[in-house]
Amino acid sequence: MSRSPLRWILPISFWWLLALVVMASPDAAPLSSEYVLRTWETGDGLPQNTVTGIAQTPDGYLWLATQGGLARFDGLRFTVFLKGSTPGLESSYARSLAVDRTGALWIGAERGGVVRMRGGHFESIVPPSPPTTVTAWTSSFAEDATGAMWIGLAPDQAVYRWRDGQLKKFTGEDGVGSGGDTFVHADSQGHIWYSTKTMCGVFDGTRFQPFDPEGGVRVHLAAARQGGMWAVRGNKLLHYWADGRRKEVADLEWLGGAVEVNVIYEDRAGDLWLGTRNTGLLRFRGGKFVQVPTSHQVVQAIMEDSEGNLWAGTQGGLDRLRPQRFFLRDARNGLTKEGVVSLCEDTEHKLWLAVRDSAPERAVDTTNQFFVPMEGPDLNLVPCICADPRGGVWVGQDGGSLLHWRNGAYIKTSTGQKVSTLLCDHAGNVWIATSKRALIRFHDDMEDPVPTDNGRILFRALAEDRAGHIWAGTEDGLVFRRDHDQFQPVLLPGAKEGESIRFLVPDGAETMWIGARDGGLYRWRNGHIDHLPSDAGLSAQDFRVLIIEPDGTFWIAMGNGLFRTTRQEVESVLSGRQHVLNGTTYGRDDGLPKLDFTFGRRNGATRTHDGHLWFATSRGALEVSPDPLPESPSLPPVLVEEMRVDGQPIALAKTGAGGLGPNPGPIEIRYTVPRLSSPERLQFRYRLVGLEEEWVDARDQRTATYTRVPPGKYRFEVAASLGAGSKPTAVASLPFVVQAAWWETPVFRIIVGILGTLLLATLVRMMVLRRVRARIRRLEQEHALEKERARIARDMHDELGASLTRIALMSEIAADEPEMRGAAAQQLGEIAQAARSVSGTLDQIVWTVNPRNDTLERLVGYLGEFASEYLAPTGLDFHLSLPADISAQTLASETRHEVLLATKEALNNAVKYARASHVALKVTTTEEVLTITVADNGCGFDPQAVPKFSNGLINLRQRLVAIGGSAEIVSQSGTGTTVTLRLPLKTD
Repeated sequence: MSRSPLRWILPISFWWLLALVVMASPDAAPLSSEYVLRTWETGDGLPQNTVTGIAQTPDGYLWLATQGGLARFDGLRFTVFLKGSTPGLESSYARSLAVDRTGALWIGAERGGVVRMRGGHFESIVPPSPPTTVTAWTSSFAEDATGAMWIGLAPDQAVYRWRDGQLKKFTGEDGVGSGGDTFVHADSQGHIWYSTKTMCGVFDGTRFQPFDPEGGVRVHLAAARQGGMWAVRGNKLLHYWADGRRKEVADLEWLGGAVEVNVIYEDRAGDLWLGTRNTGLLRFRGGKFVQVPTSHQVVQAIMEDSEGNLWAGTQGGLDRLRPQRFFLRDARNGLTKEGVVSLCEDTEHKLWLAVRDSAPERAVDTTNQFFVPMEGPDLNLVPCICADPRGGVWVGQDGGSLLHWRNGAYIKTSTGQKVSTLLCDHAGNVWIATSKRALIRFHDDMEDPVPTDNGRILFRALAEDRAGHIWAGTEDGLVFRRDHDQFQPVLLPGAKEGESIRFLVPDGAETMWIGARDGGLYRWRNGHIDHLPSDAGLSAQDFRVLIIEPDGTFWIAMGNGLFRTTRQEVESVLSGRQHVLNGTTYGRDDGLPKLDFTFGRRNGATRTHDGHLWFATSRGALEVSPDPLPESPSLPPVLVEEMRVDGQPIALAKTGAGGLGPNPGPIEIRYTVPRLSSPERLQFRYRLVGLEEEWVDARDQRTATYTRVPPGKYRFEVAASLGAGSKPTAVASLPFVVQAAWWETPVFRIIVGILGTLLLATLVRMMVLRRVRARIRRLEQEHALEKERARIARDMHDELGASLTRIALMSEIAADEPEMRGAAAQQLGEIAQAARSVSGTLDQIVWTVNPRNDTLERLVGYLGEFASEYLAPTGLDFHLSLPADISAQTLASETRHEVLLATKEALNNAVKYARASHVALKVTTTEEVLTITVADNGCGFDPQAVPKFSNGLINLRQRLVAIGGSAEIVSQSGTGTTVTLRLPLKTD
């Protein structure tokens, strides 16, 4: 070797010397590293750091007695109960706690006070003495076989029994020994024991009988699960039985004996725990003591919860101890560097570690606890190692060397290329993946390059299945399987280019598990490939390593932690039988340090012969103990802790929160699941039925807030789970009612509805009456107008018409006189003609003004009469067509006037300009339109050549437009002219 042997001999010597020192000091308690410690202090919500009592109620809550108040802990947050703000709690100084068989919590307070909490309500059993009185404090509780509760007082020499509401006192006259600081205890058979500074005894049903009175030194007792009591007395650890037997178990002289012990406790596994005044926490197992680290050296209370956690109350806070299953082997275990990139176990059951930028390290012995460097020629860059089943270890180097260590020495060969991955198959062949895109098989000291697609493939991961097939994965995400000396591609469905293959892990005779960067997990089985969906419940797809234990347990190392599940779970998801993968993700709360796992393609994980799992990481070699990891029990039900309305707490009953007042303001509902192991994993969802139907994903939040809830019946529902993949709890519900304000009540709404209806009816009636009156006034006005029009028409016809007729007659008579000759007679004739013309026009005006003619029927009739009379003197052939059935519609006088004048204009044009021999007037009516057509067979004209300012045609169109109609003139030179007048008729 190039370096001195002292480099690795010295570390070995140090650790062996340390072991000898420990073995040579049997009275010393070595420090244990078997537990994960977590501490809560006042900064975390604990009311005071001195914890003197711990108890767990059936609902899962942990209760803590402190000098600053009684605290309830759900694993994440503390709720503090104080005198004044908690009805029934008469002291804020809690000293001791116990839970009876009914689930009620007993609280020992200062000055001898005793409080019982059941059903969420506190009641005083023994009120504290007045503050001015010097009195004892409640030290302890014990429940006997009959269900009676016994109470110890300190520093008094007295014991009390609470039975059926009656309190009975036992003193020295009843056998309670002297010494003060009296504590009570119950053994597994329900016998009641007491202990003082100098005495102890057991109750025989009538009085206390002294036990081992010759001891005469300080006594501490704790129930033994196999019956009787554990006792620390003087410098001895003893086992007492109620029948008088005793057994000396251990000597505590090295500790200082009972003087240094505060509390003793036996857990479910049978380990005995001692909380001391200055040595912290001690565990006694198999006849040996070990010291378990705590936050403070003074331990005053010990308890094991239903989840297997051990809790210690100290003067520095609340400690939780969980069995440690993850151990990081680093410089403290002899490693020269922390970055482990590859590992394997040799045939001597010793673990080898490839350490970054250093020589490989080998375990000193088969416990694999301490390591020494295995120096060799230029061993400083070793990216990968693998075990040789025939003995020894193969070591690959960046420099291109392949070394074989066996029987204490290295044998070197050269590949000429940087080694990245090694695999030793069952036949002894070494498969080498290199950085120069080559795959080499080394056998019989010969290198045999394997043809690989002209060197364009960079191999990374290698594996051999049970059938002896060699598998290879590439940097580009390709997978190949060697069959009959040929590598055949294995296509991964949905794989993307560049998803480097991280690991290839055989499973049985016909299955290979394939891990790809970002691509996740694939299963190849008999040529068929399945892919684990990305939404199957794993929090990350950055798979690094996979180890499959013989029992089918899957350990998947990812970028964010270590995930544990089973083959059955994975295959259930792959087959579609379930959607989410159930399992556990381990993190810092489980004792798993923050680290990065090495990729499996570098042989980054292995399982040793003793069942331990090993992972290569950036901070050393991570060892996972094969001892069963504490499986979390099923989640307890979700508890609705509190409801606050506008900041004020509301009393909750089993039936719900009852009725809330109108417009309650913000409603805040606090809920939780008392889980004392990894409570941060809990995920909640809730909804308020009656206001929302969809669930709200609250994640780890334990409070729901509603700013405004309208009147109605509601049910708050909440459920919890341990995140994706875990079974949720049953839904907890809290029904409540938000009462309506007086103006929101049904009666008020009915009254308002009735009043509104009446008001609406009144308004409608008023509006109808107003319209009726207006219509009556309009009809009266129209009637008055019609009367006036009729009068004017009569007057015009009777007065003006008669006068014009008289003028015409007189002019004709005068013109016929003999003396009238020449110009005078001609002028009189013209006067008569003009008078008759004006009389005709006056007839038209009278007809228009007369309200009796305000109908469609009158208009059509008048048009026919007018046309006949107008065309009669012209000698033209005239054809008249009128409808047989005319609807009874009313037309305004203005409308009749304009239609008459427009028709007259059309007839006039036919007579004056058309030079026609035939004229036709056709009137048609429908319910919507009146159509009047005047057609002639005259000379016609070009409409485009008509002068822009031709008044006749312009007036004709304007008259129809003015009354909402239209006029269409169709003509062509030599073909006659057709004028069509259209007037929409009102149908309402």
